[in-house]
Amino acid sequence: MDNQGIRWYATDIGLYAYNGFVFEKMPLEGAKANSVTNVLQGKNGEIWCRNFSSQLFKRAGNRMIHFKALDKIIDGGSIIDMFVDEDELIIVTEHKIIWVKDAMPMKVHSLVMPSGQHIHYASTHQGEIYLSLKSKKVVKVSNKKQLKYLEAAAVKDLAPGRLISNQDDLYLVTQENGKVKIFNYDERVGFRFFSQLDSQDRLLNAVAQDDKIAILTSSKVILLDKEKRMQVLQTGARMSDFITDKAGTLLFSSLDNGLYEASVFGGEVAHSLEGYHFDVLHTSNGYLYASDNSDALWRFDKTLNNKDLLVTKSNSEIQFIAFDAQQKELFFSSGIVGNPISFYFGKSVAFTPSHVMAGYHNGLYRVPREWILQDKLKNVKNTVDFFQPLEAFKIRKERVRQLLMNGDELLVAFADSLISYTVTNQSLVPRKSWPIFGTDILNDPNGAIWVSTTNDGLWIMEQDELALHAKQEHEVIGTLNIRLVAGNGWMALLTDKGINIFERRSDKIHLKNFIDLSKLVAYDLALYNDQFILSTDLGLITIPTDPNPKGTYHRMKLNQVLIDGEVVPVKNQLKIPHTFKSLTFDWSNISFDPRVEFYYQLSPIQEQITAHKGESTSISFYALQHGNYTFRLFSKVQGDESVFEEFTFVVLKPWYLRIWFWFLILGLAAVIVMLIIKIIKQRMRNKQLYDQKLIISELRAIRSQMNPHFLYNALNSLQGMIYAGKINESALYVSKFSDFLRQVLTNSEKQILPLTTEIQSIRTYLEIELERFYDDFNYEIIVDQYLNMTDEIPTMIIQPFVENAIKHGLMNRSEKGRELILKFDRMNKGLRIEIVDNGVGIQVSQQINEKRKDKPSSFATKAIDDRIHLMNQQGNFEIRYTTADAFPDSNYVGTRVIITIQSNKS
Repeated sequence: MDNQGIRWYATDIGLYAYNGFVFEKMPLEGAKANSVTNVLQGKNGEIWCRNFSSQLFKRAGNRMIHFKALDKIIDGGSIIDMFVDEDELIIVTEHKIIWVKDAMPMKVHSLVMPSGQHIHYASTHQGEIYLSLKSKKVVKVSNKKQLKYLEAAAVKDLAPGRLISNQDDLYLVTQENGKVKIFNYDERVGFRFFSQLDSQDRLLNAVAQDDKIAILTSSKVILLDKEKRMQVLQTGARMSDFITDKAGTLLFSSLDNGLYEASVFGGEVAHSLEGYHFDVLHTSNGYLYASDNSDALWRFDKTLNNKDLLVTKSNSEIQFIAFDAQQKELFFSSGIVGNPISFYFGKSVAFTPSHVMAGYHNGLYRVPREWILQDKLKNVKNTVDFFQPLEAFKIRKERVRQLLMNGDELLVAFADSLISYTVTNQSLVPRKSWPIFGTDILNDPNGAIWVSTTNDGLWIMEQDELALHAKQEHEVIGTLNIRLVAGNGWMALLTDKGINIFERRSDKIHLKNFIDLSKLVAYDLALYNDQFILSTDLGLITIPTDPNPKGTYHRMKLNQVLIDGEVVPVKNQLKIPHTFKSLTFDWSNISFDPRVEFYYQLSPIQEQITAHKGESTSISFYALQHGNYTFRLFSKVQGDESVFEEFTFVVLKPWYLRIWFWFLILGLAAVIVMLIIKIIKQRMRNKQLYDQKLIISELRAIRSQMNPHFLYNALNSLQGMIYAGKINESALYVSKFSDFLRQVLTNSEKQILPLTTEIQSIRTYLEIELERFYDDFNYEIIVDQYLNMTDEIPTMIIQPFVENAIKHGLMNRSEKGRELILKFDRMNKGLRIEIVDNGVGIQVSQQINEKRKDKPSSFATKAIDDRIHLMNQQGNFEIRYTTADAFPDSNYVGTRVIITIQSNKS
């Protein structure tokens, strides 16, 4: 049971939390196996568990997260047990002990056992760790590093067993050869033999609390006190484990029939009132009566300072104290105060003038007063002999929890139902029954009957009907209902969480107030001298019936902060990376008041306080912008507000918004701007140089078309015609020559021109050159019929190759039959021009030119290459050309030039 009253169960199908009303399964994230073997609570309320794969899990909201950081430390070892000591988690494996301080950063210390020493079981006692080894030794671990082997008085070897301890004593429980042996540790002599039990059942577990030891075998529970008196609880089921809660209740788990519960321990002893620990309370006749942990009975006056010891030692545990107003006698479980008779009255009594109705664990009895006063059972030594004479007075065979006389009616809270009896002088006549399991019954001044139940809250009965109901864990705060007390217009119910103060309203049972006792273990409640009296583990405590609860019964606590499901430390100014996806806050309200309302605010994005919807105690935020945030949380119960819980955190800026990044960007931008300026200037210079080269290339092309030799030859041919009297031919020649000059000058202004214009210019040039050869020159221009004559091509590209073919090829041919062929063919996205002459060829032409002193001027190959390079660089066209011998096997090999012009325009 944790400090909030929730019971945790480790089962073979997972981890379950039980609030007294429903079971909730806690998912194990990242688990290799769902079977859970251990569950425990840390100092700060955190819940830890481990599974059969020796994985550790820590609670985060409504799930258990795999604590991966410890996997490497455990290193595949099998976990024997786990403990919590102050702020450290202690993990015991077969070969080492690991101390983990769950902080940031996590601190880990480990102690490896010597070679050959294997741990069988471990326990803590008075701040030290004790180990039972498979080598039949017991070791004490001190200061996280020292191993001390403990001696065994008069015992050769201590078989591996279970180490258990209470506040004062340390025990070792072993099993060998059908015998369960118990050893008690004495610092002077070591382990001493304490007791021995014969049991063929397998030893499963053992626990020590107060002055009792409980030993669990596969079929029963054996209780042993310090005087070695034994009590056996037969469960009739195959048992698997057990544990005690803070109230001293023993909880059993079985393989067949679920959970069992039995009250066998008295709880811790605290010495706040002269060393006494009080249990049962009762007020009557102006006094407060209380039993203590030694089964003595005390009487206090109104000051609580003066007390009288009424019974020194009862024959049995005192389970009730009751005052018979008619006979003026004070009854308790083992008899009547001031009366020497020896009679056990059980758990509760009610009175008529002639009889005492007594409730026992085995039924309800109506015992005549005269028969009791005869003290016929004073020599009875055991339970069987005691109840055998009472069989004649038995009314019903069923465990009784509480009795109440209401006029001529007796109400009995049995373990299986609530039954009303009509009381007569002769017998008890059953009147009516209700299917509720009562723990206490009380009537109020208005005649209504109030009934507290084991797990179904609180009922009000009127006119034999269940009229009003306050549900457990909703209207009733707590899971274990202990005692009802009637006040002036209200009814108080003590639970394991505190004191619920109710008032009756027309249509419901209203929770008027709640007093938080979560830090105490309370056993009983009484109303005395207009104040509450509590018997607790700290002694008798007085509490006002109407305390100011503000800020106490609904305090808030921020339990955990999770980033993307991972638990982070709850500390202010937490820095969160901007890449996070979810931020979750998980909190608890100390008293779990069902009327509580939660409110929160996340500033600066929320200007108003926001009410939290639903029953969960967590809230998540997503995609928060970078900046500083404050999360505020508080609770409210009917107008009373708790103190604010505040948590501040910072969502970090992304790297691209930080100052250093912008300085870097500005620096890079400055460098880039400088590079761009430099590139622009370089491009401007390159363009100027390109334009200059292009102009020079165009001028060279123009000069090639109108060089002095060409003009001289053309005019000389014209003169010859005139001398020969060829007037008409001269006129035609002049017309062609003038057309050519006009075309050259016109085309020189353009970088591109239509294909038909370029062909016409070449044709005119060839017609002029034709006159120089006196009919010993033929040319042919062949144009592909699929060519688009309007397509544009660069100017002054074809004509230089035609000129070279005439000047260097055909002019040097000594024989007749000079021919020049130009072919214009269509190609993919372009034009193919083939220029073929039957002149002397490239090699012979170069040899002739080398020998001549007056080398003919022509548009040289370098100039052609420069112009083509400039045109290609411009990007609108891609121009390529090749030269080769046209007729390699002939005397005049000639020259073949192939020019390709591809347009880059879409």
